[in-house]
Amino acid sequence: MSTYYEKARELGNLILESNEAKKLHDARKKFDENLDAKKGLEEYSAFQTDVRSRAARGEIAPDEFAANSEKLMKMAEELKNNETIENLMMAESEFNEFVNGVMNILKFTITGVDASDECGCHGCSGDSCNSCG
Repeated sequence: MSTYYEKARELGNLILESNEAKKLHDARKKFDENLDAKKGLEEYSAFQTDVRSRAARGEIAPDEFAANSEKLMKMAEELKNNETIENLMMAESEFNEFVNGVMNILKFTITGVDASDECGCHGCSGDSCNSCG
């Protein structure tokens, strides 16, 4: 049984050595060093959490919710214009895509089911069967 865990650890270390992991590490380091980017993301996250929790508890009027939603959209747009944050988001996305690809290969190897076959009809092109639409 320990061989399986050793191989899993080996795979984890290989993933950490990938270009995607290195890019993510570098992007996180640059983000951590950029106080403006960190502050902006923290403010956005805190405001978003506050609006969502107040809305869930019914403590926010529809017009206030709409105004806050608009403010969140503006804040998000400002964050997207921050190169450090944009690079971090891109690196996270690429790393997640890479890891998901590895996980899909594991799933296929174990189950024989291609995880990229979302509709379950085994190999359609997305528009060639009724279940894919």
